[in-house]
Amino acid sequence: MKIPDLRIAATSTAMAHALARASFENQEDLDLMIVEQAPEACPTCDSIQELQELIKNWKGGRNITMAFAHCTASHQTATVQSILNYWENVRKWKNPGYHIIVTPDKGWTMLQPFELQSNGVLNYNANSVHISYIGGIDKKGKPVDNRTESQKQIMRAFFEAWKVKVPRIQIYGHRDKAKKACPCFEAKNEYSHPF
Repeated sequence: MKIPDLRIAATSTAMAHALARASFENQEDLDLMIVEQAPEACPTCDSIQELQELIKNWKGGRNITMAFAHCTASHQTATVQSILNYWENVRKWKNPGYHIIVTPDKGWTMLQPFELQSNGVLNYNANSVHISYIGGIDKKGKPVDNRTESQKQIMRAFFEAWKVKVPRIQIYGHRDKAKKACPCFEAKNEYSHPF
């Protein structure tokens, strides 16, 4: 699977981001990702089996002890490309926020190889892997678990595969380690029990 290049021309500006953020309440609870639409340029895969095989066949390189669930804190209409543009041009990140991002329409995209860190949870990235679904806010910008059934299935497959690969792995939602609403559901309760 081809990983998208983060060096994409800007489609959002810091000023537009600041103005849009100002219109939402409870900003400290949810780090909203205000993105302008960008045409989708990132390859997606719709095979859950391919995701599980990717994890199963991972050769290591980092001591993975934690797996985190996230939401993008964007509307479900956001594209993977627009989210990458946001991280690159507004947040000025060199690495994406997640290893895997899940679209509402039965697809997923690998943004970062597992052997490299992503910017998922401050102070917890060295030993963790991260998956996010596109969504997490309603039309008014309020936190909501709006995962589609396919997003739930792909996220479950991700955590199941990591539990097989690393039986002692700890599963968290972003909000378990930071003052955020992300991922807008109780990931520890949903994914930590035996599958």
